[in-house]
Amino acid sequence: MDPAWVALVLFFTAIVLVIVDLFVPSGGLLLVLAAISAIACVLFGFRSSPGMGKTMLMLVLAAIPVLAFSAIKIWPRTPIGRRVILRRPPTPSASDSVASVAPWEELIGRVVQAEFPLMPSGEVQIDGRRYPAMAEAGMIERGQRVEVVDVRHRVLIVRPTNKPVSQPVRSESPPQSEGGTLNAERDVERILETPLEEIGLEDLDDDAGADRSA
Repeated sequence: MDPAWVALVLFFTAIVLVIVDLFVPSGGLLLVLAAISAIACVLFGFRSSPGMGKTMLMLVLAAIPVLAFSAIKIWPRTPIGRRVILRRPPTPSASDSVASVAPWEELIGRVVQAEFPLMPSGEVQIDGRRYPAMAEAGMIERGQRVEVVDVRHRVLIVRPTNKPVSQPVRSESPPQSEGGTLNAERDVERILETPLEEIGLEDLDDDAGADRSA
């Protein structure tokens, strides 16, 4: 095959490998293969002719910033990018900053079992509520026990631990029980059974009768 055609095939192969690496977690292997293909396409270009070699070199140099810019824009929106990159949560307003900081700080020291993998970002569930979290180092598999060691920008920083899981903390304001609802219904029935004389409605009936006679 003509070296010029080989150079073109290798050039487009490098581009395809870079695009595939955005969607497939290859650990950088595809990028290495793309770099090898790009170098090989330049070499085959010079084997064809000096002009073809310079053309392939210019194409590779022009494609690098274009692909890098496209990767920065596209990769965070891919499924792999969303799982790896931790999006910063919205900044709390001044009205709820005082009320929201304390509970987050109180979570430091809690030990829970990771119900979701952290790669290195993800979520942990504490007392039935999910919180954004990030592993202090490396990745944490599902089912591993983790300890909350810090809070940064309303994101829990956790690390693997062998400590026992912390006991759940109950809310200070318990939910309304069925007994409270039954008591309210009994109060309504008691008011409906009260005679008009006791609640002062008899005078209203007298006034209404006087108006009709007039």
